Amino acid sequence: MNQPQKIFGIYSILFLMNAAVFSQSGLTSARSFGLGGAYTALATGVDAGRWNPANLGLKQPPKFSIHFMSFGAGAYNNAFSQSDYALYNGAYLNASKKAGIISAIPAEGWRFNVSGEMDLLGVAYRNCAVTVGLDFVSAARLARDFVDLLLNGNKLNNSYNFDGTTGAGLAFVNAGFSCGTTLALPFLQPAVKKFALGGTVKYLRGIAAAEITKARGSMTTKREGIFGDAAATVRQARGGNGFAVDLGAAAIMSKQLVLGLSLRNFPSRLRWSTKAKEYDYGATADSLTASDWASSREDSVIQNNSAKRNIAGFSNRLPAVMHIGAAYYRGYLIITGELVQGLENRLHATTTPELRFGAEGHYFKYVKPRVGIGFGGKRKLNSTLGLGFTTGSFQLDLAAGTWSGFLPAQSKGVGFAFGVRLGK
Repeated sequence: MNQPQKIFGIYSILFLMNAAVFSQSGLTSARSFGLGGAYTALATGVDAGRWNPANLGLKQPPKFSIHFMSFGAGAYNNAFSQSDYALYNGAYLNASKKAGIISAIPAEGWRFNVSGEMDLLGVAYRNCAVTVGLDFVSAARLARDFVDLLLNGNKLNNSYNFDGTTGAGLAFVNAGFSCGTTLALPFLQPAVKKFALGGTVKYLRGIAAAEITKARGSMTTKREGIFGDAAATVRQARGGNGFAVDLGAAAIMSKQLVLGLSLRNFPSRLRWSTKAKEYDYGATADSLTASDWASSREDSVIQNNSAKRNIAGFSNRLPAVMHIGAAYYRGYLIITGELVQGLENRLHATTTPELRFGAEGHYFKYVKPRVGIGFGGKRKLNSTLGLGFTTGSFQLDLAAGTWSGFLPAQSKGVGFAFGVRLGK
């Protein structure tokens, strides 16, 4: 018996829409990527505006830096590694391989998370910085039963549940202004040598947004025929405006130790009002048989309904995330550590904590090797490698990493980043 594509095809379309339109991710700073993202206490200049604006107030001599086209990209899913892709891509899928594909998908469904950042231009002078960048954020989830249906078709006396399929994607330009200032706090001395607070105010210009606000679906295959229904509501827009605020604190504890804390997107709001539309999709099948399908009588059994309407607009927020970091200077080596705690489960953020560690060597005059590793969060285990090339004030940074796996073959995501800057 063939698959009732008119009923359940909407799920694959919505999932692929969110995974393909917003198909880039990574970190805008290649130095931070090479350190595994443990960067809150170490970021300087333009990077401080993104990571911890309080760091702008810690540096004693005036500093100037400018970044040109810093960029990161990558993709991650929670089910399949690169070795799985090599095994199944182009191969004949027998029953054993189909079972392997389905068993690799967790009970919660197949998640696909991507996000990315690009700094088109960033300038820092003294204790302030200005950045203009482009951000991509997306997340999607496909029910495991849907993959089972696609691979194995309709099994007799079997039920499928497609609830939980969802997706959201945002693309927007952000322009941020950051400042940090040192505060004299005698009561903290001598434990704290220097203390600073900082903030970043970001104007957000929305480019596009699409999200599934609700979705449900089920199907049962019996001898009498196929019984099922599916429904989804999607809203989208082509423009909007908003803001976000980042707050930070930083402290120099000694010549060797610096601590930092930042709250990102706390608060934030993005109002989508340009070409805002909402779509309803639905279908119901009652006793759809093979003879109905073969004789093109399925339209009398499958009841389709859809609607499109203009709406005034809708609002959403960027996920709020807290970072607590430390940087330890030991001779020619910098060791960093960081705790990342999402304040909500949305898009790429999670309330599951993540620990990150990184190291940067200053053993060579022109080359700075970097390594990073992370545990927890959505991706469980991450590893990165990076290199910084410097000649005077010119710096070129490169980094690559794996997500949800230590080695590339076992990882479920890969990413890279690069950046060019002048100054420090």
